[in-house]
Amino acid sequence: MADAAEITIVEAGEIVETGERSPESMHLPGLNVNRLFKGEEWGKIEVLKLDEGDDNKKEMTTRDVIAQRAAKEFVPGSSCNTGWACRTLASDYAAKDGRHVFVQSENGVIDVGGYPKKGEESSDCINAGKETILPIPGASTFGSDVSFGQIRGGHLDMTVLGALECSQYGDICQLHDTWKDGQRHGWRHGSRRKFLKRPKF
Repeated sequence: MADAAEITIVEAGEIVETGERSPESMHLPGLNVNRLFKGEEWGKIEVLKLDEGDDNKKEMTTRDVIAQRAAKEFVPGSSCNTGWACRTLASDYAAKDGRHVFVQSENGVIDVGGYPKKGEESSDCINAGKETILPIPGASTFGSDVSFGQIRGGHLDMTVLGALECSQYGDICQLHDTWKDGQRHGWRHGSRRKFLKRPKF
């Protein structure tokens, strides 16, 4: 993302002397950095979500039903972006049914697992909705520019979309769609299959 920015500001946990780190450990060259400062607070979790287990499972909500239905469309071994509303729930339900899918989150992670158990949460492991997640062993992280390239480049097998309104045939009508056209079309046209989720039709 810094390659496309006019000004890049880096908030670092630690600032070291030149030469202390090996070249291969660098993620961003100094050429792209305009401002640098040491952060004061780290580890803040904005949306804490935990796996409470089946014993504490509350009554199924509409969101749960939608996520469970979306999970039935997952093909084992496929890749999927599940949107921001019920991404982690859907992958949870798929895993419980024995179907492993490579869930991608547009903030830059693929192979997202469910919610972490209490004590396993980390501010470094979140999805695009800022919820705490538990990456599956073998997961990888990358920049959001790479993530959107995966979406727009047709590298995902399936996308689960949310909609304000839709017809019985799946035609989408976003009356209050505030996304830019590039974002909107990236999801709708990038993947091979689309699954539309909407509480009421």
